Parts: sequence; C-alpha cells; structure tokens
Amino acid sequence: MTENQALDYILSLPKLTYPLGNGQLMELLSLLGNPQKDLKFIHIAGTNGKGSAAAMLGSILTDSGYKTGVFTSPYIISFNERIRIGKENISGERLAYFTALVSETMNSNNIRLSQFAFILALALLYYKDEQCDAVVLEVGLGGRLDATNIIDESLVSVIMSISLDHTELLGNTVAEIAKEKCGIIKPNGAVVAYKSSPEAMEVIENCCKEQNATLYIAGESHSTPDGFCSNNTEYSLSLKGDYQAGNAATVLEAVKVLRLKGFEIPEQALRSGFRNCTHRARFERIRENIIVDGAHNEGGAKALAEALKGIDKRKTAVIAMMEDKAVDDVLLTLKDSFERVIITELDMPRCMKADMLSEKAQSAGMNVLTEPCTEKAFELAEREEFAVICGSIYLTGKALEYWEDEK
Repeated sequence: MTENQALDYILSLPKLTYPLGNGQLMELLSLLGNPQKDLKFIHIAGTNGKGSAAAMLGSILTDSGYKTGVFTSPYIISFNERIRIGKENISGERLAYFTALVSETMNSNNIRLSQFAFILALALLYYKDEQCDAVVLEVGLGGRLDATNIIDESLVSVIMSISLDHTELLGNTVAEIAKEKCGIIKPNGAVVAYKSSPEAMEVIENCCKEQNATLYIAGESHSTPDGFCSNNTEYSLSLKGDYQAGNAATVLEAVKVLRLKGFEIPEQALRSGFRNCTHRARFERIRENIIVDGAHNEGGAKALAEALKGIDKRKTAVIAMMEDKAVDDVLLTLKDSFERVIITELDMPRCMKADMLSEKAQSAGMNVLTEPCTEKAFELAEREEFAVICGSIYLTGKALEYWEDEK
C-alpha cells in the first residue's frame, strides 16, 4: 500500500458509524494487542483551545527530553500533521504500513469503524511501536463517546474552554456540552480545567466529585506583547492572540500535575516549549496585512473579535463556513469586527454555498461582497488594509497553501 492509497482508503471511511459508541473499536484494538494499554496519555477535551494546548504540551514535553506523541485534528495542510512525534509528522511510509495493518485486521473480522476511530487505531499502534514516553491525545468530538475515550486512565484529563458547538450531537446548552466533555474524567484521576463560565465550571466540579477526581483550575492570566503572564510570572509564547493566555495558563497547571506524576520538566524546557511551539492558523500573521485564524464556532469567534480590538486598521474578513456549524451565531459575533466581509466557499460537501452564507451575513448586518472562488477572494484580501481569513479551519489551510505556494 502506498501513502496515496492509504489516504484514499482513510477518506473513504464514514464520518460516523451507528450505533454511536466504541464497542467495535475496542474489539479491533484487542485484536491488535491493545496498544493503548502500553502508553501514557494527557487527554484533552473542550470546545476551543484543545489544539493550542496540545501543541504547547507536546512542545514542552519534547523539550524536556521525552519522546512525545501528539494526536490532533483536523489537519491544516497535510493529513500527516494529525499524527506526530515531537515536531515530526508521521512519514508516508509509516502511515501506509499501519493503514494496511489496521484495515486488514478490521476487514477480516467484519469490524466497521468511523474515519476518526480508524485514524486513532493506527496512531496508537505507531506510538506504541515508537515507544513514546507520553501521548498528548486531543478529543475529536465531545468526550464521553469519543473514540479517544477508549483509554482506561490518563496522567491528567484537561478540559479546555467550553461553549456551544456540535449542538446536534452534544446538547443545546453549555451545561449539556460540558457534561459530554467531562466524560474523559477518570475515577480517582487528575483534572485540569480552563476557567470557563460558571455554568460549565459547576458541571466540571460535580463530575470530579462523582469520579473522586482531583480538580486543578487554571490561574488568572493575561497577554503581554511577547506572550502571557500568569501568577506574576511572564513567559514568551510563539502562539499569538490574546486568547492564548488562558490556554497557556491551563497548560501551566497541567505541567504542575505532570511534575507531581514524576515527569521532570525543567523551567528552561517549560519556557522554550512555550517559546518554540507551533500551531498553524491560530491568529497567525502570514503577511504584514493578513492573519489566518481557525475561528469556526461562537467561542472561537468571540476570542477572535476580542483579539482584533487591538488592531487599529480597516479590517476585512474572508469567510467560508461548514453547514453544520452555528453559522448565525458566528456571524453575529463577528459583525462589528469588520468593515466588510468577502464571502467565499470551499469545494467540500459540508461547505455552505457562498450565496446562502452571504444572505445570512447580510441578515446579521454585515457589509458583504460575494466571491465563490477562494483564490479570487484571497487576491481581494491582499489589497485590503488588514484582512482576516476565518470561519473554517479548512479555509485557513487553503489560505496557507495559497500564500506559501504563491510566494
């Protein structure tokens, strides 16, 4: 099997399989020797900030000398980004090898898996084969029924910021969604929580009590020109955007727990891990006048709107969105942040057509220009005083490819 054949196979798998649950995945992993039982995990759930926290923790542990697996989604440019060790993506050769191994076992035993569960299974085999010291494991969707929740225990369960997203599957209130996210909390485990809304925190506290888990809450923090400040200590941070201060403070608390669990994380490695970590499309400046940000739900949109307040320029957005997102909420949240928006679309089944998204943006009170062709939308953005590409992580990936290829 080649890398391209592996990717074609993975992308042919269904997004969801019914009934929801991990019974089939557990059966497959048992046939594969239960690789998850030989690994140590930092398990991360939440609506926003999961990827940033995973990037920071992966960088800090790597700089501390640990062989660290990092499992995240979605990817920005290359699928292989989803399965990393340190800063290195899984190679095409290794991806093909483990895809062949997992698919053969799955098909010969009449097991059906979702695309995400399949990717997780091959990643776990890879991390075990590479003898990783720890794996930073980002939840795909929710927590309780997520494929990553097949692990029996974790070094620490990290609950990042919680807001409304995937309401059709997770619930219609912040409390209901928080309950699903808290499904990753293990009996007698350690839990680190981003300081979310009182509604979410009440659920987190109650879930910890039910599981007899110890709860650590991230301290107060604020952004600085070079990074963030927490507990009167300043740190340089490569990830930009004021909202990263809260994410970084949560990571600091997780590091405290890891140290209690016996991980040696020197102060120098902690600081270099923050300073050198990479996580694409999070308030990332790719040109003097262009930023890409993966804001695609209400929480992400609020964080972006807050971060943009410090930029005193005429601002334009290029926006595309997936149909299954809270489109109206995102547009209303961003409507006062931009003088105009350029609405575009991606050649993807889930992407909302530009005409429909334009109608919604106009209804939200935005000054709208419709340009269905993403490349032409990006050309228009280059002429603006200041432009932000947002609304979809897939759109930001397209933007990064466009400007990096072009220049």
